[in-house]
Amino acid sequence: MKFNAKDYLKKKYINGEWAIIPITLKSKDEFYNKYDATRCTISTDLCRYIDSCVYNIPLKYKIKLQIDCPNLTEEDKKMMEEAVKTHYGLIIYDKEIDLKTNAYKTSELMILGLIVLAVVYMFPNYIISYMQEILMIAGWFAVWEAVDNYVYDRKKLKTDKENNIQMIESKLEFVCNENETKIKKEVNV
Repeated sequence: MKFNAKDYLKKKYINGEWAIIPITLKSKDEFYNKYDATRCTISTDLCRYIDSCVYNIPLKYKIKLQIDCPNLTEEDKKMMEEAVKTHYGLIIYDKEIDLKTNAYKTSELMILGLIVLAVVYMFPNYIISYMQEILMIAGWFAVWEAVDNYVYDRKKLKTDKENNIQMIESKLEFVCNENETKIKKEVNV
């Protein structure tokens, strides 16, 4: 039997226009990084879990983090919302820097490669034959690396950025199982 990823995602996460990622915590402390006394940083394990879920979810779906945690106050919920917003906002900022660096590196390699190739083709009589071959290889290598950076590396960076934008626009839904009654409250992040 062939594995059908679309069916799996629909059964596990998709509900209408939403992709719901269930998160069960024993206490609010599990949400935060245990080394962060200010409670501004999401736990590394929780980030990995969320990111691994979001990675497979198409961008057309809105993300809803459904957090099941007992004894949350309104202040706790606001702190969690802010931590999610801050975490993914910083990642987006980092991806923007990576995209700028990628564009700069691509431009440098392309210009360098084209200059080297132009010199080799414009002055073939002034360059020793083996040196001409080395310069041609170096020039074409620089051009190829520029194309590789732009086509492949840039695409991954953009996809990562889009996934994080999807997360910063997500909603948090708090589901508290107290006395076997579910209390739901939706909050926009």
